[in-house]
Amino acid sequence: MDTSEGAQGGAGRAGAREWAGLAVVALPILVVSADLNVLHLAVPKLSADLRPGAAQLLWITDVYGFVIAGLLITMGTLGDRIGRRRLLLWGSAAFGAASVLTALAPSAELLIGARALLGIAGAMLLPSALSLIRAAFHDPGQRKIAIAVWITAFSVGSALGPLMGGVLLQRFWWGSVFLPGVAAIVPLLATGRALLPEYRDPGAGRLDLPSAALSLGAVLAVVYGLKQIAEYGAGPAAGAAILAGSAVGAVFLRRQARLADPLIDLRLFADRVFSGALAAQALGVFIMGGTFFFVAQYLQLVLALSPLEAALWLVPTAVALVAGSMAAPLLTQRIRPAYVMGGGMLLAGSGFAVMSQADASGLTYVVAGFVLVGLGLSPVVALSTDMIVGAAPPERAGSASGISESGNELGQALGIAVLGGVGTAVYRGRVDDSLPAGIPAENAQAAQDTLGAAISVAHGLPARLSTELIDAARAAFTDGLQVVALICAAIAAVLALLTVTLLRATPPGAGQSPEQSPGQSPEPTPEPAPAAGTTPRSVSADLPDVTREDASAVLVGEPTAGGTALDFELREPPPGLLSLSRFVSVDGESVLLYAQTTGDERTAERLRSLGGDYTEYVLYRSHAPETSRTPGCVVAVSVETRDAAVARRWSDAVIAALESDGHAGGLSAHLHISTDGRRVLNYAEWVDERAHRAAMDDTHPESPQWRLVQEMPGVKPLGFRRYHLDRTVQ
Repeated sequence: MDTSEGAQGGAGRAGAREWAGLAVVALPILVVSADLNVLHLAVPKLSADLRPGAAQLLWITDVYGFVIAGLLITMGTLGDRIGRRRLLLWGSAAFGAASVLTALAPSAELLIGARALLGIAGAMLLPSALSLIRAAFHDPGQRKIAIAVWITAFSVGSALGPLMGGVLLQRFWWGSVFLPGVAAIVPLLATGRALLPEYRDPGAGRLDLPSAALSLGAVLAVVYGLKQIAEYGAGPAAGAAILAGSAVGAVFLRRQARLADPLIDLRLFADRVFSGALAAQALGVFIMGGTFFFVAQYLQLVLALSPLEAALWLVPTAVALVAGSMAAPLLTQRIRPAYVMGGGMLLAGSGFAVMSQADASGLTYVVAGFVLVGLGLSPVVALSTDMIVGAAPPERAGSASGISESGNELGQALGIAVLGGVGTAVYRGRVDDSLPAGIPAENAQAAQDTLGAAISVAHGLPARLSTELIDAARAAFTDGLQVVALICAAIAAVLALLTVTLLRATPPGAGQSPEQSPGQSPEPTPEPAPAAGTTPRSVSADLPDVTREDASAVLVGEPTAGGTALDFELREPPPGLLSLSRFVSVDGESVLLYAQTTGDERTAERLRSLGGDYTEYVLYRSHAPETSRTPGCVVAVSVETRDAAVARRWSDAVIAALESDGHAGGLSAHLHISTDGRRVLNYAEWVDERAHRAAMDDTHPESPQWRLVQEMPGVKPLGFRRYHLDRTVQ
């Protein structure tokens, strides 16, 4: 059954079922992350068995990440349309099957194809899993913890992938590194339907295939160009790929601005929280990914550790990633998220400063510094992910998750390319100045390319020259690592300042339910106006809290026996009823019932049995410029639209008009869209009836929304009336 956000959530706090669902989702996410780099250890055995060419080997190692990066946005939006749980389960089954095909591939060509299928399945899994967390965990405090678990699974998979691969390769063939993916998806396939809620946007339009193709082409081209720069240095082919991808991306963005149902809702980027969190996340991954590129080589090529030994020395960083991710939700109960993120950036900056003291003889500085980096950056990624997903409207959570994951992929690729280019430039300059005399010119040129090439060249030289060349190359690479670490420290410090500046409006424990903070009351200071797409708290203790987080549906109607209905509900409330309020129009001719529910259909059946017609809505957007005054008048404005896309556009236009113009005495406006997507109710709170009449008479005899009706095809008015609250049951 397709449900609205949180419809199955009961009272809004997750129970054992939701946490069990998170556990079965975390396992495949860990393996999807591990598969991004587990193959690197298998390359020697794989090359001996399948004998791929140089180009084939490049595609074998890179095609998985390329396909994931290219399809994340499309898959996130697809989940919003066909159902996130459905896409997650389909992706899980496909990932298991593709893992088997990859493990048993008999040729390089088939291995490339299998890895591409594995990437498609991985792209189906990642945004679906993240957006389902948004659907299953309604309480913001619990959601932060759930996202921290998700981030932990992804981080641990990335860090422990080489370790897992090293253990398997000691006993089995190269394909064995892919088989853990089969075992990881079994619990999800067996229990996913029972443990995970389904969610899809009932008003979503059709998937725009040209947009999907443009998104894929833009991301693939840019990521390919960045990887070429990281591996071979800047060149015409890499530059052309990045320019082509950027051009396709520009076409993609222009198309999104024109579509009624875009693949990416560009209005999300107007939200300061969404954009700021996305930038913090991408830049955090940028410095982490670029540094990891050097640390992995430092451990194996400078300190001459085996792949398995290098993986073991990365375990402390994995532990730090887990600790930082899980500590973040606890810290934000009392500290503003922006300050936690800023502090994490400063801690990461100190870790980079420690790494800048590394030398070619020991691993203390690098391991200790990288632990601090992981401990500092993990809260940044966890909290920014929560902000990105939480700032998007529920029906756009899948798209927002895809944007978040794409930001991660692009941030990491850009970090490897840019920081890798800086480190390589330093290496080449240092090697050129310190090459020992007597090395043939062709060998000297090869040694100047990379540290790996220098070590390979040294093995063919006399013992003295070999030792001198290896020492010089390792010292030069360490110099490059030091410079990159100092650059990252500076970036972390600047990013800490920007994060605090852009995101400091979010209060500590934002959105937590009363159960989480017993006995604590919010400070009586007015809250700032919310950014687009957020849902502020109610401005009145008397009127119903239209933004309460445990309400997933609202029933509004004019019953034939309004007074009897409220008295009846007082004596015997139906399951799922959270609050019921009766309003009487100022002319005394109409009664309006406003019922907030968990989505339980029995509530609607009970109310309808009392007579009258009720429409079911979900809260779409809210606007609250004033939060310190008690409203004395409610205005209900209803319009009919062609479909959900028009309903959303009209609601956004109303909010934009209110934010730009404003009206004295207007306290809040809450736009609800009916579950069939064809009706919008604007529940507006005013200081009193006189203030509303004075403000509206300046622009239109009834409401400024009517001006928008005339300007937007497919919208027609259904009703307009002022009410006073008569009675509320909460």
